[in-house]
Amino acid sequence: MRCVAQRLNKTVSEVREIELEHSDMLLSELYRWQSVLEVPIEELLNDPHDTLSPRVLTRARMLRVMKTAQAMLVQARSESERRMARLLIGQLIEIMPELEQVAAWPAVGHRRTADEVGRIAERTIPDDFMYEAS
Repeated sequence: MRCVAQRLNKTVSEVREIELEHSDMLLSELYRWQSVLEVPIEELLNDPHDTLSPRVLTRARMLRVMKTAQAMLVQARSESERRMARLLIGQLIEIMPELEQVAAWPAVGHRRTADEVGRIAERTIPDDFMYEAS
């Protein structure tokens, strides 16, 4: 999403707004999206519930492989593991240059201290909740 926003010279929130079903866009804007996403124009006009085209599906799979390769590099314990991960990353970028900006899968967030509470504490459930449901 960030990459598309950057290529369109828009903010991520503007791109998300444009993606909404009710948004209206000029034909020239549609062609800009088509150019940025490098997909056939038909992909942008089809119902979003349709299956992905083979080209788009391949790109999505390549993105996942790159995220995994970046994670391997981050988690490598030895120089040989790092070298192998860098080699794989280089080969992936050679196939699909736009993968160069892809980061590793997000790591697990930081652990809470004993003084911090989770989101469940912010959203209390009424005592009679279980009785109301039945």
